[in-house]
Amino acid sequence: MNQKKILLVEDEKGIRNVLKDNLEYEGYSIIEAEDGVKGLEIARNETPDLIILDLMLPQMHGYDFIKQLKKTHPAIPIIIVSAKSEEIDKIKGLDLGADDYITKPFQIRELVSRIKAIFRRYNKTPETIQSFSFKNFMIDFDKGIFYKNGEKVDISFYEFEILKFLILNKNKPVTRNDIIETVWKAEGAISSRNIDTHIVNLRKLIEDDPANPKYIKTVFRIGYKFEI
Repeated sequence: MNQKKILLVEDEKGIRNVLKDNLEYEGYSIIEAEDGVKGLEIARNETPDLIILDLMLPQMHGYDFIKQLKKTHPAIPIIIVSAKSEEIDKIKGLDLGADDYITKPFQIRELVSRIKAIFRRYNKTPETIQSFSFKNFMIDFDKGIFYKNGEKVDISFYEFEILKFLILNKNKPVTRNDIIETVWKAEGAISSRNIDTHIVNLRKLIEDDPANPKYIKTVFRIGYKFEI
């Protein structure tokens, strides 16, 4: 198995050193950047398997880093690690395309668990169906690609996984906890409101009228259902 390469974009040297030592112990190859501009340059040149990103960075804010990176490398997963703990910050980061958000201070074991979960899901091949088509969309579960009118469309890793889970359970209601436990592999990993935000984004992507969805329906007091 190839060694996974992780880019740490963090301006505090002490935190970088702790993360580097622990992640190298877990078997990962680590590259570092102390500011957003350098981090973006390294990410584009090195194409790491995953990025751990602080938000309050010199030269370029973490949100701007995500916006710029997603223009050229939309498939690289990003875990935000930040002292900003307000839910609005988490939602904004996820909306921009981050795959996960961990609030400082945190346990190294939690970060390692989140990293492993992302790599497991990126490497996993669905066992049931390999693709699914509806309207002018096609979802390739095997390759993790979403197509609209035959062209690839950028979609965050977690929103792809949520849509896949809904489709695999089409016409059956699923709870928000079902989604969290299946996609994040851990109960309580994120809040139910985060799930609602991802659903809003998916509706904007696939529905003609997101306010009156045809496919992703809200099931009162339960959760959601992909109806077709």
